[in-house]
Amino acid sequence: MMNYRLAYHYLCIAFLAVAACLCLVDGAPQTSSGAHRVSLQARNTLYTKAMFAAAVSRVAGLRITGHPKTDNAALYLAHGIFQGRAVFVKCTTHTGFYEQEAKLLKYLDTITPQSIGMNKEDRELIVRAYDTTKILPGLPCFMLSSFEGALDLIDFTKSKSADERVALMYHLIPQIMRGLIYLHLAKIAHRDVKPEKIADGSTVAPDVIVGMVAGRPRVMIIDLDHAIHFTNEVGAVTKGTRAFMSPQHYPPVGQPNMQPQIHYPKSDSWALGILLYVVLYQAYPYAYYDTGERWKLLSEGKITTQMQSVLDTKQHAYDDAGFAIDELTLENHTKHAALYELMEQLLEIDEEQRHTLQYLYANWQTNHS
Repeated sequence: MMNYRLAYHYLCIAFLAVAACLCLVDGAPQTSSGAHRVSLQARNTLYTKAMFAAAVSRVAGLRITGHPKTDNAALYLAHGIFQGRAVFVKCTTHTGFYEQEAKLLKYLDTITPQSIGMNKEDRELIVRAYDTTKILPGLPCFMLSSFEGALDLIDFTKSKSADERVALMYHLIPQIMRGLIYLHLAKIAHRDVKPEKIADGSTVAPDVIVGMVAGRPRVMIIDLDHAIHFTNEVGAVTKGTRAFMSPQHYPPVGQPNMQPQIHYPKSDSWALGILLYVVLYQAYPYAYYDTGERWKLLSEGKITTQMQSVLDTKQHAYDDAGFAIDELTLENHTKHAALYELMEQLLEIDEEQRHTLQYLYANWQTNHS
């Protein structure tokens, strides 16, 4: 009889522990100034929520809340499923965040798909995607949902000269491509790639970024709130920042009611091309149109023609953006030519002719690594 009572007693304790963990997941208030609120996109299972609420709270001293805004796109990146290489975390930064983030990343590095109760189909998808990404050389690119306090590419480059921006982007563009490829192999499109979504990650958990070169920034792709997990690469769901949306987001000229047909990974490629232009030249290819005029031209299918003419006329691009080509050192003249060639390929108007990032990255590695 005592054994039954003891078993019942332990069962009640276990139940209460799980319930307490779930309260953490659903939004426990902060109990001290040292506690940080961190939202993780968790699997909607009792076991997973309880395990992460307990383990992460214990190891990293973090409070966990749900993140209902996202549409499960980050499910396949949640909690460092790729052995800590990709982390989807929605963070509100407080004092001491970097130290806490380092602890969290170290903990997440131990997580496997099996240990978080994933079902067989999800686990196979993750393992297959991870096995594919292992062929990519280089360091991890951490992906966070949001990150307050870190410099983004605009802040990071606005005080730099043209020569410095060319050297910096030549170093960073392969990192950004690698991170987006990582998403695409997991069938996730970011859908809001722009300079504000690329944060300086060189000061975040440097001890877990193995092999980081001193003085050479690492970047993180942040804010996956617009991300989508796609079954088919082509769909009709439009999302993102209009200035960075590919032409395919807009209906054909004269057919305003026609649904767009968007290749989700290639729309990230287009946005990366605009990002590269904006960072290098500190202007948009069509910045001289006011917002109303820009959207009118976009809806009429004219803006892309103007954009392509800007790209095809290099001197026009330099003059319009105030880019000082004469500032470039000999070495950076060569780097700029490589970046410009990549930008032209990313901003190919015809989506069928626009290469995937996997192709462009492989080509970059062959010619510029």
